[in-house]
Amino acid sequence: MSAGQAFHWFDPERTRLEARRILRPGGMVALVWNDRDETSPFLAAYEELLRTLPTYGVVHHRIGEDDRVSHWFAHPRVARFPNAQTLSWDGLRGRFLSSSYAPRAGAPELPAVEARLRALFVTHALDGAVDFRYVTRSFWGEP
Repeated sequence: MSAGQAFHWFDPERTRLEARRILRPGGMVALVWNDRDETSPFLAAYEELLRTLPTYGVVHHRIGEDDRVSHWFAHPRVARFPNAQTLSWDGLRGRFLSSSYAPRAGAPELPAVEARLRALFVTHALDGAVDFRYVTRSFWGEP
């Protein structure tokens, strides 16, 4: 059983029970998660922008070894990998708008947020693109 970038939507205990029900004995669950690499000046500024959004703190979208994921597994295994996307303005805008914390289409604050995002892009872009760097973490083990 696997899930990518979605565990924050799951009820952890109900999911554990369902995983145990459907897995064969010794079966494992793998969760894959991308965390933004905020050592990047662009992504540090992006994070600052996100923190101004009223919806950003509502969704618990970050998963780490120190919270419910590592406690969810009997004996968790963790691996980390660098990962990056090179995004044009359209790619960055689309990536932002597809996030659960982005203002919805038609929201009155959306034009101002998009203008701030565009300013970040203009400030940090090289050759018409920004690097959206991640640390991809994989957690796996028996639930």
